[in-house]
Amino acid sequence: MTIELSPTEWRKELISFSKNGFTSSDIICYKNKAPEQLVNPNDIKRIKDAFMKDCNENRIKRRAQYDMRMIQMRPLFAGLPQFEKICKNRDNFFVDSCCKTYLLRDDEDEDKDKDIYEDSDMDKLHEKVIDLKYIINLCGYNLTKLDVQAYPFSEIMPLINNNCPNLEILLLAFKEIESQDFENVFSNISHLMSLTIQWRCEYSTLPDTLAKSLEQVGGTLDYFYLQCISKNNVLCLPNSLALAFLRFVVLKRLRIHGFEPSQLLIGAIGLMENLVNLSFFFSWKKHQMIPKKIDMHPIGYLKNLEMLNIDIDSGVTDEFLINLSNNARKLKRLLIIDTYITDKGIDALKNLKGLKTYPGKVIMKKYKYNIKLD
Repeated sequence: MTIELSPTEWRKELISFSKNGFTSSDIICYKNKAPEQLVNPNDIKRIKDAFMKDCNENRIKRRAQYDMRMIQMRPLFAGLPQFEKICKNRDNFFVDSCCKTYLLRDDEDEDKDKDIYEDSDMDKLHEKVIDLKYIINLCGYNLTKLDVQAYPFSEIMPLINNNCPNLEILLLAFKEIESQDFENVFSNISHLMSLTIQWRCEYSTLPDTLAKSLEQVGGTLDYFYLQCISKNNVLCLPNSLALAFLRFVVLKRLRIHGFEPSQLLIGAIGLMENLVNLSFFFSWKKHQMIPKKIDMHPIGYLKNLEMLNIDIDSGVTDEFLINLSNNARKLKRLLIIDTYITDKGIDALKNLKGLKTYPGKVIMKKYKYNIKLD
């Protein structure tokens, strides 16, 4: 019979298991080796078979590793049947990550965008959320990665902030929100390096409370991905977000997809001195007759850019490309989509000696150039 541990002993046991699991010499990587580069088309079957064999062997090894970890965790299960039940569910990746990661996943056949849920769907989600909140309350202090995109409700945010101070990677989604849920919502998460927010709200953009709270991770955030998947409405990011962007002093990778840009936001991005990778995408809705004119000129001052993707039919001009070529000397990959470029702008890009085609050409809606990099 396993003796129940005191809360202090249990915490020490969990931290010890988590630490030893990651430093073990026989740990099995979850990334399968990529197929070797194809040289002869006749080798396709051989390479595919070898890759599948490697995947199957790793799957068997990972299962054995999981079983061993479950045995090692037995002292942690005493008196905690719900914790044991959660650990038996490999979909959450909790045990496989040595209790460092928790993934709240949708069922494979579940439509993230559907508005009407069957009772069975709600029951499944409710059970998953109960498990999620249980783990956050019990051992959120040990988590370094949390993915809760399958639960797009802002009410989870205060719980995460209060119990998960060591998070480094956080993936969120929001479909139903309350502004007060975002007040000081990152105040306790002082190690956050990667943040993904998927915005599913149809009629409201980011509240100012969330924009203000983002300032709290400005000193640590390395990667920020902000995606809007509104089907019918044009959502513009609040101007208050520009103030948060000015606090992102170590940000290297920024992706903004689906939101209508504002000039104030572009200006703030242009001041991110450490930015290396910038992706900016916006798809105009069919009913939006006149696209807003945006001046992309501030982005041309980013000297450390290595990758730039501007998929917006506005603001990319010859003058912008000339400015970019004079400043972004480290630029390696460039994708722009626009209708206002002439040979003058394309010629300016030839000054970027490190530029590589992406993928093979800089693409525009009216023009397609294959830049020769002499």
